[in-house]
Amino acid sequence: MEDRIGMHNHRVGAKNSLSDFFSECLENNIKTVAITDHKTLKTYIEEFPKLTAEDRDKFRRIKIIIGLEMTGMYEYTNIAGQKHKIAMDILGYNLDLSKHDLLDKLVSQNYVFTDSPEFQRKELERLIAVAKTLGFEADYDNMHISKEEKLAARILSYGLIDPKYKDYNLSKGMLPELIINPRVFFNRYCKNPDSPFYLEQSGFNPQIATAIDIIHKCGGNVVFPHTAAYHPKAGNEMEVKYAWEDSEKFTKDFVSEYGKELKGIEVIHPSYLGNVQFEQFLRETAKENGLYVTGGTDYHQPGEKIAQDTNGVWITKDRLPGLDEWIKTYTIDDIEKMVQKISKEER
Repeated sequence: MEDRIGMHNHRVGAKNSLSDFFSECLENNIKTVAITDHKTLKTYIEEFPKLTAEDRDKFRRIKIIIGLEMTGMYEYTNIAGQKHKIAMDILGYNLDLSKHDLLDKLVSQNYVFTDSPEFQRKELERLIAVAKTLGFEADYDNMHISKEEKLAARILSYGLIDPKYKDYNLSKGMLPELIINPRVFFNRYCKNPDSPFYLEQSGFNPQIATAIDIIHKCGGNVVFPHTAAYHPKAGNEMEVKYAWEDSEKFTKDFVSEYGKELKGIEVIHPSYLGNVQFEQFLRETAKENGLYVTGGTDYHQPGEKIAQDTNGVWITKDRLPGLDEWIKTYTIDDIEKMVQKISKEER
C-alpha cells in the first residue's frame, strides 16, 4: 500500500476535533501528517494531551511531523520591473516543542495580530466596498463577522461564489479557482499588490528574514511553500501566461536570495492548479539548489483534501524523494510524552 503523506495542514480554528482529523487520515490511509498552524505550536501543546487512551490506540500507526507556518514581508521585482512588497508564508518543520514559549515570545515581539473582531469587521467593510466598485454581486447585507466565521476575506469569498451570483461574478472577472477553493481569495487578491483588494501588511509582519530566523531559533528547518500563490492566474491567455512567468521569477529570486536558509521547496500545492510544467520547474529548481521537495494541500477544515493533489492523485512519499533523510516523525504517544516532560520542567 502506498505511503500517503500530508505535509501542510492547519488545526487552530478548524471546525472539527483533532480526533476527527486523525480519523479522516485513517479513512484515507494517510500514514504521515504534519500540522502547520500559523505562528503557533498550540495544537501540539494543548490538543494532543486531550486525546483519550482510546484515541491514542486507534491512531497509533499515524506518524506526526511537528511544524508551523510563518509570514514575513518580502520585496521582489516582477517581470515588468516593478518592485512589490508582499506578505509571503514560510513553512517550518522539525520544530522543538520545548521552545514553544520562545516561539510565543518571538511572535509577540514581531507580529501585530489582525484576527480581532474589530479589525476583521473593518476589513470586511473595505473588501465589500472594493467588490461593489468592481461590479461583483453578492448578498452583502448578510455578511457579518461571527463565531462561526471570523475572517473577512473568507466571508466575502464565499459570498461571491454563492450559486445565485457566481456566474455573473465570473463574467465580471472573478477567479474561477474560488469556486474550487474559496480560501485562495486572501492569497490571490489580498496579498497581490496588483489587485484592488490588496492589503498592505508591512505594519503587521516582520521581514521574511526575521520569520526564517524565528523558525531556526526554534530548532526548525525552513521550506518555501506555495510559490505560485501570489500571482492570480486569471484573465485572457496572455495574462495567465504572464502570471505563471511571474511566479517562476518570484521563485527563482527568492531561492537565489535565501536558498542557504532553506531545506526544501513545496512542489505540490492547490495553488499550482495541476500545472505539470510548473511542478517540474519546482523540482528542477530544488535539484539545482540542493533542496528537498515537499507537498501538501493546505487543509483547513473537514471535507478538504489532506493528501491528494488537484488532479486527484495521492501525495505519497515516493513523490517527495529524500524526505526520510531529514524529516522527523513521532507517534501520538511520543508527542504526549514530550508535552508531559515540558509541563513538568515549566512548573
